[in-house]
Amino acid sequence: ARNAQFSLDYTAALSIAEGATEAAQKNMLTEVANFRPPTLSGTVTVGSETVPFQVFPIGSATNRTDPDGIVRAIQTYRITASADHGAASATVHRIVELSMTPLFQYMIFYQNDLEILPGPSMTLAGRVHSNHDIYLGCGSTLKVDSSYLRCTGDILRKRKDDNSESTGTVDIRIQGTTSYASMSNGEDSENTNWTELALSTWKGTVQTGVHGVKEVAAPEI
Repeated sequence: ARNAQFSLDYTAALSIAEGATEAAQKNMLTEVANFRPPTLSGTVTVGSETVPFQVFPIGSATNRTDPDGIVRAIQTYRITASADHGAASATVHRIVELSMTPLFQYMIFYQNDLEILPGPSMTLAGRVHSNHDIYLGCGSTLKVDSSYLRCTGDILRKRKDDNSESTGTVDIRIQGTTSYASMSNGEDSENTNWTELALSTWKGTVQTGVHGVKEVAAPEI
């Protein structure tokens, strides 16, 4: 009976400690997004329990460049939390990598829907990212001189306000070349063959959520 009770107490203590490291990690992300240094010690509430935690930086921050040329600052931390329950106690260590991406690496960065519909001709020469959908069109010619036109939702070749097809020409640079390929009406995320169409046409420049594009965290004050 004592062994069974101890096993129950240990399972509860372990769950509380794991919850505390999860809460501490969430607090760390919120602080960094608000341009504050992470809190290295404190307490969090898990259920009805108040649990202390500590955060230890491991090494120094390093810069990491992904295949798209986006530079991220990576800092590794160890989060430690201990909890007692009944006759048992448990300590959990969690190793996390905190990634910070300066948004100035993007020419256009949108948290919500991005609509690009200039009247006269326009050239975009930089990375374009949206954490939702992108609507493209132009009264004349829109040229995307970039190897990064991506979003986590859909890319749509139409207006957002009335959902009508957009006029004009949209030319997007093919990745790894100086050539361009046009995106005509119907050659967008609503195309049944969009996943393969985008990759075969622009060789990786144009990607959406179906290609695995992940949300880039935007600062929130």
